Amino acid sequence: MALEFDPSEMTVKAATAELSGLSIEDLKEVLEAELAGKHRSSLMAEVTRQIDLQLESDESLSEPTVDVKEEDVEEDDGVSVVSISAYQWNHLRLEARRMWTRASDGSFYKEV
Repeated sequence: MALEFDPSEMTVKAATAELSGLSIEDLKEVLEAELAGKHRSSLMAEVTRQIDLQLESDESLSEPTVDVKEEDVEEDDGVSVVSISAYQWNHLRLEARRMWTRASDGSFYKEV
């Protein structure tokens, strides 16, 4: 789908006003266009915030499943620990991220 507007031809304030009502796919296109264009951090942050808000408010989305390999499940003193990569953590919804703790090697883990 082609964007209805080019964010690089607008001010941040004007482009931000255009974000309301856009679908997640359209917001991702705006983000990609801004990355390829002026790369303004304030506009990219607002687009990302809009995407996160839509994901949080969408009740039809369940928590994304994260592929956990058998070797990622460890048992220490009878406690099971699951670890995921930073890449996998970045693809979790915001509320799901809060359940994970960053390990010293950059991965994330939680007790199950």
